[in-house]
Amino acid sequence: MKQSFTEKSLEKFYTAKDFYKLGIKSENLDFTNILMQLEKEKISFPKFKIINSIFINTSISLEYTLLIRKLNDNIKRLYGVKQADRNSIVHQVQILLQETSRPISILRLDIQKFYDSIDKNLILEKVIENDSLLSYQSKYVLKNLLLENSQFQKQDGLPFGLNISATLSEIYMKSFDRDIKKIDGIYFYVRYVDDILIFTYTEEDIENKIKNILPKNLHFHEDREYKKKLIKLPFKTSEGSFDYLGYNFSIKNEQLITTIADIKIKKIKSRIIMSFVNYFRDKDFLLLHQRIKFLTSNYYIRQENKYANEREVKKLKSGIYYNYKLIDIDNLGQLKNLDIFLQKSISAKQGKFGKKLSRLLTQNQRNLLKKHSFKVGFERKISHNFNETTLSKITKGWQS
Repeated sequence: MKQSFTEKSLEKFYTAKDFYKLGIKSENLDFTNILMQLEKEKISFPKFKIINSIFINTSISLEYTLLIRKLNDNIKRLYGVKQADRNSIVHQVQILLQETSRPISILRLDIQKFYDSIDKNLILEKVIENDSLLSYQSKYVLKNLLLENSQFQKQDGLPFGLNISATLSEIYMKSFDRDIKKIDGIYFYVRYVDDILIFTYTEEDIENKIKNILPKNLHFHEDREYKKKLIKLPFKTSEGSFDYLGYNFSIKNEQLITTIADIKIKKIKSRIIMSFVNYFRDKDFLLLHQRIKFLTSNYYIRQENKYANEREVKKLKSGIYYNYKLIDIDNLGQLKNLDIFLQKSISAKQGKFGKKLSRLLTQNQRNLLKKHSFKVGFERKISHNFNETTLSKITKGWQS
């Protein structure tokens, strides 16, 4: 596998998303300086922008961003790292809950401060010093980025927000993922980043056995109610529910019901209100309309580069349908309730909120907003195109 950093190999990681967000065309990229630094082993990464403790990949020059993407791709391919697919996991959980006939208990565990707690030096020692898989140049770039960069030198864990941190964390957790499946009594195990779900035949000391094989510095949340035993199967002997990956799984009258987790419903309602509150400040009706449209529908960003064939072009899909496509189709009460909440918010004329809204919104504007529906957006998979600049404006109003 070619690990070399060349103009062509770096440019392969340029996507349409980069153009939408930064307005930089691929032909305007200049790798002269960065390739010279690599050759002389004097590379110097610019400072990353930090928002809410998250390092922003694209806050440095695009050429350096592409360098990190290439390095990340080298590591992913060499170590066979694949990010877990949320929809596949949820679908698998649904099947297991429906088909399990033997009595089991379900345990959900959450790793505390996952990226911050990973021993950066330990994982880099494995990748840089002990393994011969990674090329000398790749090791140099990785070491320079995470060990010699002034922003990360004093940080013990992995920087949250960089895609390479997600890849290194998966390598760090490989032995744990392998060893946990060897524990007697564990019927099913899945991990999505720091969120773990376990089906077990026995309650005997399972949690302590799992704690004993956790990698260095990692700990489970001890104050979360959901980490304890949640539910017993088969359905005939118990009823209960639990949340996982944005969904709620409940068992009633021997039937599995999959809905949107309450915490996600509250988040959507909060964003509706915050959209109006921001409108009170900026008086930008177009932006308010875009926010309501965004919440009630779906969108995709075409992600491609000039070397990709049609099969390699990716469409990043998101929205009310694509985020919750596995809820029960015949049980859309939550979406109806969201519609009621939205309509009441738009129609409000009383109280401090309603009076402010009445002074700003015309009836025609209210009618335009009322055309949007969570239920319709879900059922019809209604999609809109939002460029990166618009997406940034939309979501910025919801950041706390």
